[in-house]
Amino acid sequence: MGTKKFIQTLQVLRQGSISVLLIGGVFYLNHFTGGKALLTIGGLSLAVHSFFRAFTPIHEEPNWELVYPELALGHHAFDADENEVITEKKAEQ
Repeated sequence: MGTKKFIQTLQVLRQGSISVLLIGGVFYLNHFTGGKALLTIGGLSLAVHSFFRAFTPIHEEPNWELVYPELALGHHAFDADENEVITEKKAEQ
């Protein structure tokens, strides 16, 4: 269920549901006919979206230490001008 097409379908469902929900809210506030029905349809479709969204895979963060090696150094700072790590002793001076 984690295919790209499935995720795109969920995104379309979410955006459509929000649109129907907002239009239903405007209709309901202005006492137009069909406002309650639009609110119900929008709310139910958001519930369906939330249910199926639970089955999508969790996004895994990339290993940023491979891209930015200075992150692997922990609390040490990196001096870009001198291209060296500033140690605690050097920072105190």
